[in-house]
Amino acid sequence: MCRVESIKRLLIAVALFAALSACHDPAAFRGSMPDLIPQQVGDFKLAGQATPLAPVAGKDAGDALRPTEGVNARYEAPGRGPIGVQVVNYPSAADAERARKKMQENFENLQKGSQLGRSPKIDKEGKTVGQKLTVTDFAPGIHGVIWTNGSLLYVVTGDDLKAIEELEHGLP
Repeated sequence: MCRVESIKRLLIAVALFAALSACHDPAAFRGSMPDLIPQQVGDFKLAGQATPLAPVAGKDAGDALRPTEGVNARYEAPGRGPIGVQVVNYPSAADAERARKKMQENFENLQKGSQLGRSPKIDKEGKTVGQKLTVTDFAPGIHGVIWTNGSLLYVVTGDDLKAIEELEHGLP
């Protein structure tokens, strides 16, 4: 009888593990947020330390899912203005994409002087990992590139779009 109970418990544990695995988003980032901020990317060096964002659970007033964690950083390169980088992690890739789409809608509705470009986000291996939004002049002389990579949403801003795109291509 003891052996039958052990087998039953094992089968229940296996079934529970299979059910939980089926619910897990394979595109969800499970690593360390600071690891997403290298000390140097090409000519760009991290200025100071990356600063973690405080985790915010639940939904905001607009019923948008909030990120679970994030990190802010600032990069500098000789002869170029500073570039800000923010990476936020959502519970799933679908949530990150919803947040990117919401940002796109906001730019389309609120920033009549800005220009938007949309394209797939291609990683270093040539694989499409998400969607990218390029925004020029969302504030006077300020540009940004916003993209998703699984559950991560990247926002890179500065006054030199070429420099922003160079940094973008070197980030993980």
